[in-house]
Amino acid sequence: MEKNILEINNLSIAFEKKELFSKKETLYAVENIDLNIKEKEIVALVGESACGKSLTALSILKLLPETASVKSGIIKFDSKDIYSLSRQEFQKLSGNELSIIFQNPMSCLNPLKRVGKQIEEAAIAHGKTKEEARKMALEILSITGFYDVEDIYKSYPSELSGGMMQRVLIAMALINGPKLLIADEPTTALDVTIEAQITDLILKLNKTLKTSILLISHSLTLVSNICHRIYVMYAGKIIESGTTSEIITNPLHPYTKALIQTLPDLNIRSKKLNVISGTVPTLKERQNFKCPFYDRCDFRKEKNISSKCKNKIPDKTFVSETHFVKCCFYKGGQNGTD
Repeated sequence: MEKNILEINNLSIAFEKKELFSKKETLYAVENIDLNIKEKEIVALVGESACGKSLTALSILKLLPETASVKSGIIKFDSKDIYSLSRQEFQKLSGNELSIIFQNPMSCLNPLKRVGKQIEEAAIAHGKTKEEARKMALEILSITGFYDVEDIYKSYPSELSGGMMQRVLIAMALINGPKLLIADEPTTALDVTIEAQITDLILKLNKTLKTSILLISHSLTLVSNICHRIYVMYAGKIIESGTTSEIITNPLHPYTKALIQTLPDLNIRSKKLNVISGTVPTLKERQNFKCPFYDRCDFRKEKNISSKCKNKIPDKTFVSETHFVKCCFYKGGQNGTD
C-alpha cells in the first residue's frame, strides 16, 4: 500500500478584515478540511470559483496572501509538518520536491527572458550548475511534448501559443523531479484540443515520472478522465469525497449531483444545459451554523425541508472506506428524510 505524500488534517484558513473605526473581523474561507494524496496518485479538488480550492493549494506552498493565514490544522508533506519547518528547510522542498503550475502562463513567464533560461532557474536554485541545468531543461522540454527543443529553449514567451506556454510552465515545475505537483486549473482559457493535450501530458507524467498530482479544477469532465479520487469542495468545506467512479456514478451530495447534471450530454445536442441556481455564499454569509449549500439546494426545496440543515452543519458520513458525504439527509445509501 502506497504511503501518503500529502496529508491535510483539520485545515482552516481565514482572512483578517479591518475597517476604519471598526473591530477586526475574521472571515473563514476554508474550514476544517481533510485531504490526502498517496504516492503516484492523481487526486482532484473540484468546485465552483470562490469555493477555496486555490487558497488550499497556496497554503500547501506557504504562499497565502498577506491578509490570510492558517488558523488551525496540520499540513504534512512526505511526513514533514511544513509549517514547523524553518524558512531554509522549506525552500529546499519548494520547487524541488513540491511544485505548482499556476492558472495563467502569460502572467507567470517573464516576457523579456528566453523560456529555456526561465526553466533552468529552479534547477540552479537547488544546486545544479548552468551546464547541468541546461541539459535538464532540454530533457524536460522533450518529456513535455516538444520536438524542436533547441528552438523552444531559445524562444521568448510571446513567440509561443497559449498551450505551448502552459507546457513550459509544466516543464518549469517538473525540472527537479518533484514528488508532488499541484496543477491549479492548468487548462483554463485553453481550447478543447489543447486541453486534451495537457490532460494527456498530466497522465504521461504521472505514469513515467511517478509524480503525485493534485489537480484543482471546476470541470468534472476533465478530472473524471484522469483522476483516481475526487474531493468536492463547496464554500470552503469538503462536502463529498470518493473514488472517481463513486463520485461520477453514485454522487450523494445535492451539490455533487448538481455539478454532474451541468455536464453536457453529447448524445442530445438540442438539450438545454442545466445550471445551478444562485451563487456561492460570500465569506461573511458563511459565518453561521447551517449547511453551506442550504440556499441553493434543490433537494431541500423539493421536499420542503428546512429544520435540519438550517440549524446544523452536516457531519461526515462514510458510505464505504473511500466514500463519504456531508449531508443532513443522507441516510442508508440515499438522500432521504427521517
